[in-house]
Amino acid sequence: MFVAAVALSLACNAPTALAPTQGSDSAEQLASRVQPTAAPGDLQQPTQLRATEVPEGPPTPTPSFEGIALPEQFGELIEQNGQWTFNSQPVVLTHHTNPDGTVELWLSLAASPAWPLFVQHEDGAWVLGVEEWMGEITIVNTNEVPLQFGVANFDTVQGQDPNLSRQELAAFEISSFSALPPGNYQIVFSFNIDIPVELSCEIELQNDSHYQFVAVPEGIAVMEEAFIPQSASDMDLRTSPLCGY
Repeated sequence: MFVAAVALSLACNAPTALAPTQGSDSAEQLASRVQPTAAPGDLQQPTQLRATEVPEGPPTPTPSFEGIALPEQFGELIEQNGQWTFNSQPVVLTHHTNPDGTVELWLSLAASPAWPLFVQHEDGAWVLGVEEWMGEITIVNTNEVPLQFGVANFDTVQGQDPNLSRQELAAFEISSFSALPPGNYQIVFSFNIDIPVELSCEIELQNDSHYQFVAVPEGIAVMEEAFIPQSASDMDLRTSPLCGY
């Protein structure tokens, strides 16, 4: 019954390709010019004041992870010539600032820096990454054809590309990503029934967010537990306010 309602809600909109939306920042132009006022009777031409030159400060120091040690029950963390390994797997250590201003230390696989294996709080306590996060993304394929999809986290280490995890769902299959850390994610979809359909949605995942994407012949429906749709367009991935952070 739910699937029928979703299909009905999307039937009025023919699926069209949608490219990922990229935000653009407007550049602010600041100009300041000071003109001294001439005194009465002063025939001298006013001169323009020179801008005060501010000397550059020292470069930002590179974060040091000297002395970092995991509890023995977690495994073996080794540093050699600046390269870290955990149980012989390449890993990276990064500082992560939370919205409340607290700073945590993340230990992640080098191939997936945005998905921490372990997190160290400011008080020094280490916890498993999966114990920290409650965000979840569920994808349901109600079509009779395979659904290709990918999930990318944009909060990666500077200089590294988002890690797009591409998978395929067979007809009537369900896939769920649980224990996701908060951040900005992009989910892309493609399938082919009568015509190729390619759709994309960008979301800002909170720690308690639970998103569900349902593929139907007319397109993709998107829902979130805390969001109450007011119309069919609110559930259509192409027009839903849930997509686009």
